[in-house]
Amino acid sequence: MMGYVEELKEMLPEDEENYLQDLVSRRACEKTIEVAIDSLIDASAMVVSAEKFGLPASE
Repeated sequence: MMGYVEELKEMLPEDEENYLQDLVSRRACEKTIEVAIDSLIDASAMVVSAEKFGLPASE
């Protein structure tokens, strides 16, 4: 997860205007955020499974 955050820091343009104008950089940042979130969800699922929390009875 932290690796994705570091990669994101490196690829972010200097300012918002450059970010909005550079479609390739913007899409790369969006995909990196998506992959980071997916890895966090996967890690959370592993914790739930390992601790045998199961599904909640209600929300």
